[in-house]
Amino acid sequence: MGDSRPPGSAPVDLVNSYALRRGDRVEVSLAEPSAPMVAEGAVMVLRQGDRRLRSEASVVDDARGRRLVASFASGDLDDGQYRVVVRADEVRTTAGVRLLVQGRRPVVLLWGERPARPQVEA
Repeated sequence: MGDSRPPGSAPVDLVNSYALRRGDRVEVSLAEPSAPMVAEGAVMVLRQGDRRLRSEASVVDDARGRRLVASFASGDLDDGQYRVVVRADEVRTTAGVRLLVQGRRPVVLLWGERPARPQVEA
């Protein structure tokens, strides 16, 4: 697998977390979130530079496991990468993922809080 394995320190299950478009909304689903991300009143925040988009987050617990799910208006999302942060119980937790938006293309969750530095092999 090389470098394609997810970082082990993320507070969510990176392999089963995802983002997708549902009509005019973008849904972000974080699988197996750790505490305190699942506290009542949790808010998911997308950060791009000084810009912040907030949405209430719901805990879904079903046959696929526990997920923290939030939905954002597609029209509010400019192209680029957004850091995903969850605020719950006065605690801010970085989810260890970024949301990639590229026009009307499918949205993607990328592993890591920030892009990895390019590595040039000699």
